[in-house]
This record gives sequence, C-alpha cells and structure tokens, in this order.
Amino acid sequence: METSRVYILLVGLDSITASRYGTLDGVRAIGSALRDQANLGTEGITTVIEPLVDDHGTPVAPVSSENISSIHWQWIAGQIGRNYSVYDGFVIVHGAETLAYTASALSFMLEGLAKPVVLTWCEMPLDGPRTDAIMSILNAIYIAAYAATGLPNVAEVVVCTLDRILHGDGTRRVSANPFTGFETPNATTLGWIGESIRIDTSQLRESRHQSGPLRVRALESRVVSLQLFPGVETTALKEVLLHSDLKGVVLQIFGSGNVRRDPAFLDVIEEATKAGKVILAVDKLPRSFRNSVDVGMHELVARGVLPGFDLTPEAALAKLMVSLGPVWDGTSPVSELVCSGVVGPNGTPLDLGSHAGRAVLGHVHQVREDLIAFAAAHPQDLPKMDWQQFEELVAELWSRAGYEVALSRRGADEGIDIFAVRRDGFGSVLYLVQCKRQAPDRKVGIDVVQRLVGTVEARKATAGAIATTSSFTIPAIREAQRVQWRLSLHDLADIQRWVRSAYSPPT
Repeated sequence: METSRVYILLVGLDSITASRYGTLDGVRAIGSALRDQANLGTEGITTVIEPLVDDHGTPVAPVSSENISSIHWQWIAGQIGRNYSVYDGFVIVHGAETLAYTASALSFMLEGLAKPVVLTWCEMPLDGPRTDAIMSILNAIYIAAYAATGLPNVAEVVVCTLDRILHGDGTRRVSANPFTGFETPNATTLGWIGESIRIDTSQLRESRHQSGPLRVRALESRVVSLQLFPGVETTALKEVLLHSDLKGVVLQIFGSGNVRRDPAFLDVIEEATKAGKVILAVDKLPRSFRNSVDVGMHELVARGVLPGFDLTPEAALAKLMVSLGPVWDGTSPVSELVCSGVVGPNGTPLDLGSHAGRAVLGHVHQVREDLIAFAAAHPQDLPKMDWQQFEELVAELWSRAGYEVALSRRGADEGIDIFAVRRDGFGSVLYLVQCKRQAPDRKVGIDVVQRLVGTVEARKATAGAIATTSSFTIPAIREAQRVQWRLSLHDLADIQRWVRSAYSPPT
C-alpha cells in the first residue's frame, strides 16, 4: 500500500470557531479531534498539524480570516517551502472571508510547485453538533495524500469546498453563505466531492518544474485594488495613482471592457503609467470574458495599462504583488504579467520605434519564425509538439491570416485556447478556437464538438473552430455539418497546409 505524509497548517479561523480554537492550544485540540474521529493511519496517511510561524520562528495563533494580510501569505509560503521535501502534500485550514485572496497569492508565490496545496475552511467547531469541520479537513487531506488514496496528483494550489475542488488562482467568494459561497467563474471546476472524490484529469495543470526545487516568491505590498464607479473624481484618482510610494494598481473596470472615455480620466491613467506605476485592468463582474481587442481596453492599453484578460480581481492583485516583488537576483520581472503587446522592465509598453523595442520585437518575431520553420520542416512531428507550443503555433497561423489573437490561460474559459477577432468595413467577427494536440490515433469526439457549440452560443461569438493534430470521429463530423455556419473542424492535414502557406523559406 502506498503511503503519504501530509502537513496541515492551521492559519485562519472564522469568528464562530476562533473563540474555541483561536489559540495555540486550539491547534493541538484540532489535531486531537482529527485523530479521534478519523483513523487515517489505517489508510496509509500520516499527518502533522502545526501553527503558522513568523519570520523569527515564533508560533502565531490562528486568526480570524479578515485579519489575514500579505505578511501571512509570506509566512505560509515560507513554511511550505521549509517542509516541502519532507511531505507529499499540504493542507491549509483557513477562514472563509479572505480564503480566495490567499489561494491566489499562494498560486503565484509557489513557483515550481509539484505537490498539492489544498485550502479549506470550517464554519462549525470540530466538536459541535452537525459540524462541517471533520469532513472539510478530511477531504482536503485525501486530496493532498494522493499516493495513499489513489487520486491524481493535483500539483497546484486548490480550494476544497464541501462538494467541489476549485483552481486556487480562479476562486472567488460570490456569496456570504460559507457552504456554497465559492466558485471559479472564469475557469472549469477541477473536481467534485460526493460519495467519492472525482477529479477531472483534463483540467490538471502540468508543473513545469517537476524535478526542480520549489522556489518561494516574495511580494511587493505597495499595491492597491481600485474599483471604478460612475462619476469617479479624477482629482481623487490622481491622488491615489500618483502617490509616491505606490508601485502597482489593479483597476477593476466595468463589464465587457468598458471604461470611462473622459479625456481627463484617461490623461490621469497615462500620467500614472508614465510615472512608472504598473496598472493591471480586470473586469469587476463575477463572471468576465476578456480579450485584448475591446474598444475600452484599447483606450487603456494605448495609455500603458496592462489587460488582465480573465484574471479575477483577487488573482490580479496577487499576480501584481508577485510580479513587482523581487526574485532571486533582486530584480523585478514585471514582464511576467499577462498582457498584450510587449512591455519593458517598468511594466509599460515599449516604444516600438526605440532600439529596445525593435530588439524585443525582433526576438519575438524570430521565435515565431522558428516555430513555423520547425513545423514546415517536420510536419509529421506536429502531434509530438508540446501542447503550449501547438497553441502558440495555431495562434500565429490565425494571426498571419489577418486575425487579432489572444491566448487564454490553461484551464480557464471553458476550454477555449484562442480568441481570434477580425475587423473590416463590413463588421467584426469573433472565433473561439480550441486546440487539441494529441496522437493521430486519438480522434476528437462528438462531445468536444457539442461543448464548443454550446460555448459559442453562450458567449454569443460568431463561430467556433477546433484545430487538432489528429482527426475527428464520424459523429463529430456530422455534428459539425449540422451547425456548419457556427463551427469548423481542422485536422492534421489542414494544419500542415496552413503551415506550408505561412512558411517562407529563407532566400
């Protein structure tokens, strides 16, 4: 029988449990209650439960989650880092109020994560009647102890609710109800909890550093999140944005990329970005659909603002704090931020006519040329490409066909990988493109086609397209023919033909 060691970190509690367990003695009480009510040893699971410790190694009593701050995130990440080589998975017991922020922060701070980090919370005391605590913590332990339980290795930060498993960097609190209040509005649910725990393996994210060390990123705390509202005073906005100590701002704009187009407002935004303030714009709606070609977003991007695409406000804040924070050589890699265009070291768009701009664009152009050249020289190897390279290849091919393209984050946007837009004198069209890099003998089935058709309808897009390194089953082809004006299928032969058309051999 496989065994697993799980490290449980008691960080935050909500008010209903804080009075009973909000002390260091409470940590021991929770450990005792778990041992009494769950016989984990017989299942091959060994657990250790400890309190949070500060920078000096002093234990920190659990706090109500509304009092969690960025310093707690740094302590949590550090404690995971120090124990990373000893344990197979980690469980963070947290309060509900700020759990989504902590999940997003840890998602970006734990670079190279190859083990589960599961956040959960309990609303009722462990020894209270009808408590949710034991089941919430046990479910999280089972996910973290994947080797012993036979579950897939969820090598990322996730949130475990009573009935679902959610991607940590997409989680939002959408209701005050502590039992049903969390969702991932812009991402697909990772798993479900019922009589058994089921994980959608198609939504698992591959760690890029499976064999490498975990690296804990530091935070820049001089960041704020601002929500636009009708009639916001530009004078007050200027006072905030141009504050000398401020490094970055998450700007929560209206839905569908709409922003105030008052010249005075836009001038303040431009003045702030020219002063070196990094501004990241995201939708404030619970559910958002973001690409880089909205008219309002164009107005902001033209003034140096970075579009956050489908990042939630919580994830945008965390990513900005991490991207502005120092890395191991002391520099601040702001260019990691999800954005359209090319940005310089200060996070603002490069002057494409400048020497630096031409150098960076030349490098990007060369990378794209190399990808096209490889595909042209080795068309039979397209199914062996890395999934991300294949998506980038398809996006580049659509771009060369005259479309403005934006790549989606993995696991988000209901399986959509590329948003492709084309504008002309007759109007605009939006394609939702799904990429399926798989072996030739694994045909794309009707279920994939039907889901994309539903997404096209729900998003009110012009049409959808599926590009694959394989081919399609007969039912999938018939379904596409039934909705021929709303969906197109492109198999390996089509991709190879696109590559031949796009490739210009060097002379």
